[in-house]
Amino acid sequence: MGFVNYEVDGMVGLITINRPEALNALNSQVLT
Repeated sequence: MGFVNYEVDGMVGLITINRPEALNALNSQVLT
């Protein structure tokens, strides 16, 4: 999945969804 990025900084995790062609909509591929 090249459109989901994540980074961890200590106890904090950040998940970024980058699908501009789909207006960052969530679908079954993103959620699994």
